[in-house]
Order: sequence, then C-alpha cells, then structure tokens
Amino acid sequence: MKKSLTAFLRSAAIATAISTLATPLSIGIGAAEAEPSPVLFYNFESGDGKDSVGENDGALKGGAKVEYVEKIASNALYLNGSGAYLEFPAGFFDGRSKMTISMDVCTQMENENFFTFALGKDSNKYLFLRTRSGEVRYAITENSWGAEYDVSESGSFKNVWTNVTLVLNGSTMQLYVNGECVDEQEGAPTVSKLGKELSAYIGKSFYDGDRYFKGYVDNVKVYDKALSDTLIAELNGVKVAPFRDITSSRSNIVTWNEDREAKKITVYVSKSNSKNHDSVKLNFTLQKNVTLEESSVDVKFGESSKVTFDVGGVKETWTVDAVLCANPVLGGQYADPDIDVFGDTYYLYTTSDGYAGWSGTKFRVFSSKNLVDWKDHGVILNCEAGKDVKWAVGSAWAPSIEEKDGKYYFYFCAKDTSGASNIGVAVADSPTGPFVAEDEPLMTVAICKKYGVSMGQAIDPSIFTDDDGTSYMLFGNGAAAVVKLNDDMVSCDYGTLKNYANVTDFREAITVTKRDGVYHFTWSCDDTGSENYHVNYGTSDSIYGPIKNRGTILQKDAENDILGTGHHSILQIPGEDEYYIVYHRFYTPLGSFTDGTGHHRQTCIDRLTFSSRGYMEKVTPTLEGVGVRYLSEEAEKADKEQNSETTSASTDETTDAPTVTEPVESDGCGSSLGGALTAAVAAASTLDAAFLRKKKK
Repeated sequence: MKKSLTAFLRSAAIATAISTLATPLSIGIGAAEAEPSPVLFYNFESGDGKDSVGENDGALKGGAKVEYVEKIASNALYLNGSGAYLEFPAGFFDGRSKMTISMDVCTQMENENFFTFALGKDSNKYLFLRTRSGEVRYAITENSWGAEYDVSESGSFKNVWTNVTLVLNGSTMQLYVNGECVDEQEGAPTVSKLGKELSAYIGKSFYDGDRYFKGYVDNVKVYDKALSDTLIAELNGVKVAPFRDITSSRSNIVTWNEDREAKKITVYVSKSNSKNHDSVKLNFTLQKNVTLEESSVDVKFGESSKVTFDVGGVKETWTVDAVLCANPVLGGQYADPDIDVFGDTYYLYTTSDGYAGWSGTKFRVFSSKNLVDWKDHGVILNCEAGKDVKWAVGSAWAPSIEEKDGKYYFYFCAKDTSGASNIGVAVADSPTGPFVAEDEPLMTVAICKKYGVSMGQAIDPSIFTDDDGTSYMLFGNGAAAVVKLNDDMVSCDYGTLKNYANVTDFREAITVTKRDGVYHFTWSCDDTGSENYHVNYGTSDSIYGPIKNRGTILQKDAENDILGTGHHSILQIPGEDEYYIVYHRFYTPLGSFTDGTGHHRQTCIDRLTFSSRGYMEKVTPTLEGVGVRYLSEEAEKADKEQNSETTSASTDETTDAPTVTEPVESDGCGSSLGGALTAAVAAASTLDAAFLRKKKK
C-alpha cells in the first residue's frame, strides 16, 4: 500500500524511512495502533479507478484521467472541472453510518459551488466534501442545503496537497486535516437516513447548477469503522498531545497552541471578553487512556503553572502559560473601526456586527484615556427605517469622524429605499453625540456617475484634513475616489471629485496619512468575508495622486488564528511621530459561529512604524495588542481615579448582535518534487512541534 501524502512528504523532507500505512507507527501517545484494512482503496497506481483491496472499482467518466504527479512521486486522479468525475459502485455506501473516509486532495477551485466528493440520493439527501481555496467542509443533510450539519476548517488549500479525513460515528461527525482533528459536530443525520442504492462521486455534485471539481485526488480510502484520533494522527505522521482541546467556562480563550517537544502550552485569553483578569481556569478534553492528576488547573497571567497527565501509566508534566490579550480591544462584535483623538481622550467609532448580510443598523462610540480600556457610550446613530436618518433604511457601515470649529462631523454609510448604499453625514456638539443627520446623502453612485467617476458602491468614507485646513473625503468600493469638502463639512465641491489611479487590488476603505510632506495611502483588498482580507499601501506627493504602490502592510497570521485583517484607520499621537493601526479581524475563537465569519468581526489595535526611508513598515497583527498609552499626565491621573468606569464592558453589555447558535500558495498541485521539499521540511517541523487542535464551541 502507498503511504499517506503527509507521511510521504515528511519522509522526503527529512530523509527518514517511514514504513507503509499497513505497519503500525510509533508516533503518538500510548501503544501504537495497527491500521485496519480499508474496505475500499483507490490508489490509482494501475492508471484507472481499480480498487486495490477489493472489487469495488470506480468508473472514470467525462474525461477523468490518472496522471503521474511529480510533487508526490505517484499517480493521482486528475479532474478538469469540465464534466470529469469518478463514480463509485452504486450502493457501496448504503447503511455505512459508522465509517472513516480519507483522501489526499489538491484543489484548484476558488469559492464556487461544487462537491469534491459526494454520496447520497439526490439534492435533498446527501453527504459531501468541498475543498475550496480557503476552506475544507464536510456536510450531511436529509433536507437539502438549508438543513446541513457540517464540520469545517479555514486555511490556504489551493494548490496545496492536503489529507482530509471524515469520521462518522452514528450522528457524530469529526473532520481531520493532515491528521489533526479540527472540528466535530453531534446530532447529524446518519448515512442510513439518506436511503438505499446511494450514488457516490469524486468531482460531481448532486446539484445541476454546481460546477465540477478541478484538481487532483489520491489515496481514497474507506474504512468500515470510526478510526481513533491517535491512529489518524499516526497515519499522517504527526505526534499527538495527551489532550484534544482546552476550554474555559469563565474566560474567553482567543486561541491556544502547544509545543509537543518542549511539553509547553500557551493559552491566549481575551481581556475584553473575560471578567477575570487575574487568572484563567482551564478545562482539558483528554485523549483516550489519559487522565489528569490535578483536580483543577487555574493559571495566573504572567506566571507558569504545571499540569501532569497520566498517559497509560506514564507521567507527562507540561508547563502552562496564560497571556492576557488586549486584542480585541472591545468586548463583543464590532467592525469598520475609525479612531481619533479629541482633547486628552481617544474615541473609537464602529459598526455593530454580527448580522447576516452586514444588516446592522447602529453605530456606537467608545472612549479611552489609555488606548487599552474602553468605555461604551452606546448608540450614537440608528439607520433603521424611520429612526435617526431620514433617507436610510438600514445597513449601517463604515463610519468616520472629524472635528472642525468645535463641531463634530460623523460620516457614515447606509442603504436607501432603492437598496443603494450612500454616504451620509451627521453633526454634534460632542464626540459622543447626540448626532443629527442631514436630510439627504452626501455622496451617491449617481453623483459619481454625473461627474464621470467610476464607483461600485458609494461607501467607506475617510476624512482627512490637510495642513492648510482643507478637508477631503476619500471613499469607494471597487474604485477609489477623493472629493474636497466645503467649509460647512456637510457638502462637497463636486468639481474636485476624482478617481485614484494605481490603487492595486483595491476593494474598499481607502485612507490617507500625511508624514513629512508625503501622503501615505492605505486601502483594503479582497473581501471582508475572506480570511485573506488585507491592507495595501502606496505613497504620493499629492492628495490626488498618482499613487505609487508599495505592497501589503497588514495581512492574516493563520498560525495565531488572526484572519480577515482589514478595514482600518490610522492614529497618530498628536505632536508625536508615533502611529497605531486599528482594524477588524474574524471573531475569535475561530469557529464560534456556524453561519460564516465575514459578519462576525472584532476590533484590534497594533503598532505601525515607518522605516528609515520614510515608508510604512509591515504591521505584525498580534493577540497581545498594544500597551497603555496616555495622552497627558492629566489623562493618566483621571483614568486612575475613574478606573472602574473605563473598563471594557463584557460582550453581553455591549453587543447589539442577535444570538447565533451554535502557506503561501505553491506553483500548483503537480509542480516539481524539489519545490515541495523545502515546504515539507517546514511542515514536518511544525507538525512535530505544534499539534494544534481546535473545535467549534
């Protein structure tokens, strides 16, 4: 039998001979388990869909073919995305409510609708695997797509060989990616409920409108039992820790990681979403045949603790460190942050998040004396139909604030009765309101068209006031634009309306910061629902451009569960050459919500610096966030006197959101083996040092 892809890459990378999967591996905890014989195995070495362990041969249809793939030094099934698929024998999966399905996949798909693997009766009753560029997802349903039970994992999967394993144990589903259990779901329908004489395919969907899968598939195995965590890890050549997951009943764990070799655990806890800032009480979900000696594990922040596992009679002592994280800076779900300084106080204006389709209607403002502890001042503008904005009917997005002559001008986005998104403005005598909105929008797509400016949606305003006191509004979706504001700040000089050129990969949310006479432009790319949402950067000698692109300055850090980093604003400490970037990212812990991540976001702050050449340097998005930064001694004194009033409120106190249940891309799947070895060495090291387990909460 062939080895799994992961085991092959590890052996190629580190020149270590690992025996075939038929032989028990000695990696993991406790006694090694022997791999049971699969009831079906397509290894494609014969050049077709022959079953190498039985008589359940698959049929290649529509141009499906077997190719030799240099990267894995093996044959693999190639599907071209244009009608090619493999068909399993009819009825093979009937009644298999307890089984394990494993395959190596190298997807070439993006975010289309398709099935990589499917079994079922029709478009109402089915089970499927979908391997998109940014997500692996298994789902099962007996009542079409609206009633799917799923397990999933986000990541970078396009053109990357990945082992995907699904374990079905009655109504429990578990998803493993490269040997790691990344998600599980209970209460799902069993395969028996899908019916009899089930069809099954690789590459073909049960929905007529879906695309066919494009990419490679290899080592398709079906076992007639639910394989254990330890065995699946061993078959993929990874080491497992004595525990599967770490949770806390009283604190919000942002993420955690463990170093198997050093026997060290680091737990990152959200300060804003946890009420106890002294310690975190941990609960461990243990592996089979493992017990925990301590009755409870309470770890103080900044101090190391010890925890001892009994692994089949062998003691393992681990060190546990807990880090109290300033990111996210607000409790709850908030996005599109705009930050400013008025007097000795920071103010942070946000969109209320957590609504399907980004359909929230309210804007909030928070204040802080120290950049870490934030006070919620509540809703300052409601864009719901019939509320604070005469022309608006909802979808409150992307605010911006500017002060002029003692007045505070709040710029915001909302939809009108036609469904179009527009930019409006409201005015107040205080940074916290009350704000009174103008009767008509300030900017619309129709206005842009009238003045010859390209624009997708008129959204995402950012206000910049130049050294001469002239204020400008930068905005845009699909195309970036700038317009001069009139002195009244509630109307525009439309004759100055102009598109920016050379705004590479622009999606939305363009801002500008002026430093030493240079205009530093930053903007968001990709989609806010994508984990690859990021911020690009360019410079110009003029507020109107042209802009010289200087690359990406803020992007995800998947290893630390920091995804979807974008839609930012930049703060300069008044009178200082000191800068911070405020942005949103996907809500953590990842997997907290089952209805997607793009409208479950949280606000973070990190340091932004300039190089000796005067250009912005790449920002490192962090879990820890920034430290305390007062604007004056008076502000520090006032903050300490009123400390109890300026702490961040918990999620329950601040969010308006409804309750919701529940690698660098390679050259391609078939590129040369030599190009894979360097990556495999790194992957092998990572797998040894940090076997990371995450589950939906």
